[in-house]
Amino acid sequence: MLEVKREGLEPSLEETQALIQVAQGLRPAHIYIANGKTVNVYSGEVLPANIAVYGSRIAYVGTQDRMVGAETQVIDASGFYLAPGYVDVHWHSDLMYLPQNFMAKILPTGLTAGFSDSFYLSAIFEADDFLRVIDELSALPLKFFTAVRAETQAYPMLEETELYDLETLGRILDHPRVLGLSEVTCWLLGLDADPLLLRKFQLARSRGKKVEGHTPGASFDQLNSLVSAGLTDCHEPITVQQVLDRLRLGLWVPLRHGSIRQDMEVVSKVISEHGAYTGRLMLTPDSLYAMDVVKLGYMDYTLKEAIRCGLDPVTAIQMATINPATYLGLDGVLGGIAPRRYADILFIKDLRHPTPERVIASGRIVAEKGDLVVEFPSIDFSGYAHNRCLETKRTFGLVGPELFCIPAEGSDVEFPVIEMLNLVINRRADLRLSVVDGHIQCDPSQDILKVALLDGKGGRVTNAFILGFGAAIGALASSNNILREVMVLGSSDEDMAMAVNRVMDLGGALVVVDHGKVEFEFPLPVAGIFSPEPVEEIARRMQELTDYIKARNFMHSDPHIIMDFLSLATLPTLRLSTSGLYDARKREIVYPSQKFAPR
Repeated sequence: MLEVKREGLEPSLEETQALIQVAQGLRPAHIYIANGKTVNVYSGEVLPANIAVYGSRIAYVGTQDRMVGAETQVIDASGFYLAPGYVDVHWHSDLMYLPQNFMAKILPTGLTAGFSDSFYLSAIFEADDFLRVIDELSALPLKFFTAVRAETQAYPMLEETELYDLETLGRILDHPRVLGLSEVTCWLLGLDADPLLLRKFQLARSRGKKVEGHTPGASFDQLNSLVSAGLTDCHEPITVQQVLDRLRLGLWVPLRHGSIRQDMEVVSKVISEHGAYTGRLMLTPDSLYAMDVVKLGYMDYTLKEAIRCGLDPVTAIQMATINPATYLGLDGVLGGIAPRRYADILFIKDLRHPTPERVIASGRIVAEKGDLVVEFPSIDFSGYAHNRCLETKRTFGLVGPELFCIPAEGSDVEFPVIEMLNLVINRRADLRLSVVDGHIQCDPSQDILKVALLDGKGGRVTNAFILGFGAAIGALASSNNILREVMVLGSSDEDMAMAVNRVMDLGGALVVVDHGKVEFEFPLPVAGIFSPEPVEEIARRMQELTDYIKARNFMHSDPHIIMDFLSLATLPTLRLSTSGLYDARKREIVYPSQKFAPR
């Protein structure tokens, strides 16, 4: 475990005195960067300016060199633009990869600070352990800030929404690196003026912390109520009008482009065609899974897409640096190249291709030509992270194919089927399905498969059907999803049982079974949802999975993303919950879960 000294972000008195002296030439700088063209995000200009660094901070920006001493490291930046390190206002640092491994991969791409949603981290730790993990991650070269979840993700009728009680939540929010509540997916509870949720919002707002919004589909009138409730931003708009609605009501708006959604072509028109004020707009990939991180990069990729879609490069860089830093209340120490700020500096050859060739973070060279040149300390929190998959194994033991049988009378029956429209969004299709020997049948020839969610705590199973997956595989099972429960889809009850048992035996995994044979498995032993492997290895294994399923006519880009979101009950339309198949539009269970009967 790392030895962590919790420090504030502002420089100490001694550091401040040293910065003043360096600026006056009374003390030598540690690093002096000469002959570069500095992207000034405060004025929107590109100016010739030299930069003097002392310790982790910038002491001087200008033309003087009186602070260059015999021991000063002089770096010639001729031919380079010098931009501030990128700041992500909404990142998911815990998507199958461990946060420290993710940060080690993306630091060379130019991201030097990020505000992590920490959706999974909040869920797998008790409060004291969560705070300990925050301290450990805060000691890494990439500046880690985080949010804490206000609720589990759904509604009282489906599951408990109380993750931390009010006293505990307040204690977590008091941590200097916890900057707010992570995206509040259950925004309908905000419209209901739910008193418990509003108290949590007040806990955050009274401390000057943020309340991230997640409001897909909210109307302008509904947004009025949600802003009154306390939301401070929302990254969910997918049209120009939705961006404008949020801006006009005082929300900050991240424009996203990543693995889940690629919206830049449309939402960037709020600037290029509508001329909207950019001071409250930001850029974020939102979610980039391992395969895309390895192929595309990170914030440099989202920036490049924004510039390709017509944004001025300096404006785009402002939206990825000073704007998020200002929103988070960190602009006094992050987001720009100016005195007192952390020396987070990117060396970029072409602003239209903003992947840096060199990255300085907190006054240290940390990456060269895409390679990390500093060590990331190892962090092992597997021993105190809660593993829901192990709980599921204790509850269910060895499951058989009968677990996935859905009883019905007659020769056919109408059933609400999950029809996939893309990786995340689905709609309800009420279809007539055949009944054989008293059980409803899937129909792989019509691309209708079974899907099931096991409730590890309550010992129940939710069975349903899914249309539009594309690959008539025997079974794909996973413990990596929003609820952290074991989920499986497939065309064979026997293969589904085998895949589920293998996932539970591994303490968490992705497993493919076809015709009674395990064709693919990737263990996720940390809390049943994380791999301890580097991002590159996770990407390689996930590519294997994708290639296997695509060879069987899979229709989408990444099969595990579909399973990840099938249990996010706040999105339209049909979602798997521990209570049953849930219609998010009607806010009702349309087919209840069944109690598991041990064999």
